[in-house]
Amino acid sequence: MKKLYHENPYIKELDTIVKEQYNENNLTYIIPEETIIYPEGGGQPSDKGYINDNEIIDIKIDNDKIAYGVNSNIKKNSIRMSIDFEKRYDHMQQHTGQHLLSEIIMRKFNAQTLSFSIGEKHSSIEIGLKSLSEESIREIEKDCFNIILENRKIKTYIIDDKDPVMDKLRKPPKVQNNIRIIEIDDFDYSACGGTHLKSTGELGLLKIIKTDKVRGNIRLYYVAGNRALKDYQNKNTIVNDIQKELGKQIDKIADTVKKYKTENERLRKELKHYKKIEMDKDIEEMKNSTDNFIVREFNDFDIKDIKYFAKNMVGAGKNLLVYSKSPKQYMIVATSNNDIDLRKRSQEIFSILKGRGGGRNDFIEGTVGDFSKIAELTEYLKNTLNF
Repeated sequence: MKKLYHENPYIKELDTIVKEQYNENNLTYIIPEETIIYPEGGGQPSDKGYINDNEIIDIKIDNDKIAYGVNSNIKKNSIRMSIDFEKRYDHMQQHTGQHLLSEIIMRKFNAQTLSFSIGEKHSSIEIGLKSLSEESIREIEKDCFNIILENRKIKTYIIDDKDPVMDKLRKPPKVQNNIRIIEIDDFDYSACGGTHLKSTGELGLLKIIKTDKVRGNIRLYYVAGNRALKDYQNKNTIVNDIQKELGKQIDKIADTVKKYKTENERLRKELKHYKKIEMDKDIEEMKNSTDNFIVREFNDFDIKDIKYFAKNMVGAGKNLLVYSKSPKQYMIVATSNNDIDLRKRSQEIFSILKGRGGGRNDFIEGTVGDFSKIAELTEYLKNTLNF
């Protein structure tokens, strides 16, 4: 099969003929004579492609053959293949960006790229480094930008394992013959089967957006080309909105947010302290109440505080229905009556409020899906369980 996406990744449409066709799992699979639709591999996702306007649902690779699955029967021997070129070009920018990024990291830190993936929103590489400073990240970005500005040509050619280019490869290839090389002119040499740009200038910009640790290595997330532009536009809008809200200069925003966060934490702790005082007063009042069935709604309380209230009520010989609608839809049913086994009634109790829960024979808790029948549950506990 002739893979034209290797020869010219800028082809958007192709008229070709069907060499083989078969049906499997309610899909019609087409094996064309030649193809422009990249099937996935090496961290690069497959193209979004079409056969006669039918979207390709599945792609199967069998040695050198690629079969494209669609929902419709193809009755004609000739077909038109087409791709979502915006998506293809995005993959080309991300993949070329990876080659550039990996080579620069190899040169600066002698660290290999261990894995690569193009995601929906960002791409990532895992590199053999234990740490990477913010200063080093800025240096990497600057080096990438310089190569982009040089607008170096990107060449594609085939070699065998005897070719002198083998000594220049960043990583050894997985095959020995017909090794496809992607060369960023006199800078990076990589064995690769993906689709790539014609020059580094088409990358426009590469920005590292975050890092994290994985298996003791660094995973580095980046955006390139159009993704980098969109990322900058979105973040610029967010920063400008925050600036308007805070009424501060951009360089003062971070310190102002930290200040507000510290103050907010202080106020939250203070509020929690006073809520605890009020809850303790409520507990003492309920302990002295003649009512043996306590029903309480506690919103904006931590679950552990609600449990604290419930356990005190049970300890005082009360039966209890306590719940919270916010921030989490949560409920406790508890009893001091040893003759009642709430655990056996748990499913029945929670089903009234479309919830789920469980626990001990005297104390059950769980989540609630619908509080509209809380009065019905209250009556059930009174009349059926003698709360």
